[in-house]
Amino acid sequence: MPKTLEEFTKKNESNLIRKKDLKKAPNLKKTFISINNHLYGKFKYADTDTRARSKEIINLLLCKLVDEINKSPEDEMDIYIREGETEPELLERIQAFFQLNVKKKYPDIMGENEQITLNEDLLIIIIKELEHISLLESSKDILSDAFEIFVSKMLKYEGGQFFTPPNIVKFMVNYLDPEVDSKVLDPACGHGGFLLETKELLWSKIDNEQKKVKLISNLHGIDKDLFLARICKLYLEILSSGKSNVFCEDSLDFVSYR
Repeated sequence: MPKTLEEFTKKNESNLIRKKDLKKAPNLKKTFISINNHLYGKFKYADTDTRARSKEIINLLLCKLVDEINKSPEDEMDIYIREGETEPELLERIQAFFQLNVKKKYPDIMGENEQITLNEDLLIIIIKELEHISLLESSKDILSDAFEIFVSKMLKYEGGQFFTPPNIVKFMVNYLDPEVDSKVLDPACGHGGFLLETKELLWSKIDNEQKKVKLISNLHGIDKDLFLARICKLYLEILSSGKSNVFCEDSLDFVSYR
């Protein structure tokens, strides 16, 4: 007996993921740990170093974050594996999404040669872990969780860089309690944890959406690591739709201030 239109539509949408289908992860860090374990097993026989791997993962997480922010509840997501999609097709689609929605939208932040270059097997592993999860609902500071798992040990080893725990960040920002028109500077901003917490606190004090976006220009960050400075700037602008002032400099090099 021929299928009705309703049955046919239901079957073809069985694998479709809309924004409203995304769920909060019980523990986002555990998801990241699972991804990291898979990647370590895949990468241990490869020549790809830890920094390159971390950069690729962060770029992919930013793609998913942008995907969630740009979509309405009924919209189909882009960052998931579609039914019948081959690995090369998935890689091509994700690369196109990154080019259009991240690189072209933030050309002053992203490097000219920046791209998603994870091999197809690894891309499948990561997206399978993330496709049903809402990053926005799972963590207040997604990159803090991601950096703790994927990046912090590498930066600690390479440059003696450390990340302040989120609970300490929250305490310090709330203790300082900056005013809405305050100019805030983090001289070693890392991925932007302090600036993001400051944004959240200041936004809670105002209702006007235009003022919220404009307020981002009062947040300033400096970091000597180009990768971190770029990620911090991009992260703040994605989450706020404003223009942040984050620069790659050495805040302890007083000669450069002259």
